[in-house]
Amino acid sequence: MTARTLLLLPGLLCDREIWAPQIAAFESDYRIVVPDLWGYDSFEAMAEATLAEAPARFSLAGHSMGGRVALEIMQRAPERVERLALLSTGVHPVREAEIAPRLAQVALAERDGIEALVQEWLPPMLHARYRSDPKLVGAIVSMWCRGTPEIFAKQIHAALHRRDLRPSLAGIHCPTLVLVGDKDDATPMAENEFIRDGIGGAADCSFTSDSRNGAANWPASGFLVSPAPRSPIPSWENWRRSLLPPSRSASWSASA
Repeated sequence: MTARTLLLLPGLLCDREIWAPQIAAFESDYRIVVPDLWGYDSFEAMAEATLAEAPARFSLAGHSMGGRVALEIMQRAPERVERLALLSTGVHPVREAEIAPRLAQVALAERDGIEALVQEWLPPMLHARYRSDPKLVGAIVSMWCRGTPEIFAKQIHAALHRRDLRPSLAGIHCPTLVLVGDKDDATPMAENEFIRDGIGGAADCSFTSDSRNGAANWPASGFLVSPAPRSPIPSWENWRRSLLPPSRSASWSASA
């Protein structure tokens, strides 16, 4: 029997490394596909390229920029998506205050190289307690440095010319999870609450990332799907269990 497919869409300047824990969790039951979103200068083009290589039916999860691409896919082929997860993403069009900082980042990468961009960009994207974690920081730096200033410039062009996806939310009818960390400075909580409320029946929107409150301890604001949490996030775990065959889902519940 042909394995079902799970598409995992990475965020800005990210690749399959950002999904490593999810790939490990699902690869025995799913055909995992992490589309290469590098080289495109619009979210629409990323969505078209992903759909061209995707099977007739699939489950879909998008992180950050990948979430916006997932929403473009939902605009084009909602009948092909079995279930959807939107992680640390947004739907609003570009804001004026966003333009100059984004262009400054592109200029830095083009002038001084991708390593200079990473040094400036990474600290605000990480939760303060993880900025001195050499394993985590090293993994993210290595991933970003696999990119180039040209790839980064194209993805920023896509971000600065994105469509307003707010009107599309009401047309999403498949089982959907919307998830963001409450310490995520890169993705406002209000934006994700807007997405959740705009999709009828979408699952829970947020989790607490402060371990002092006894909740999940994720390392990054903009890297929700990065290394596994120290405790499960119920809404994400439920979404993951819903993908598994009944026998595997039961064993997952017992071990979670």
